[in-house]
Amino acid sequence: MPCEEFTTLASHGLEGKISWWDRLRMLWHKIECVYCRRFVQQLQRIRSLLAQEKSDEKMPEPMKEKIRKRFEG
Repeated sequence: MPCEEFTTLASHGLEGKISWWDRLRMLWHKIECVYCRRFVQQLQRIRSLLAQEKSDEKMPEPMKEKIRKRFEG
């Protein structure tokens, strides 16, 4: 699996929208690729920061919508 495909699937996988076969392929790729492991860690960190109430209080609504659209693909 190329890293580009992994990153796309990783984004969808956080929302639970990928098949078990893709999850298995991603697991194997993640074992082999340090860069994709880091990508997943960063993606999870970003999502947790965005989920915090304090970050939402200060972020303007248009910016929140722009970020949501980028994560949806």
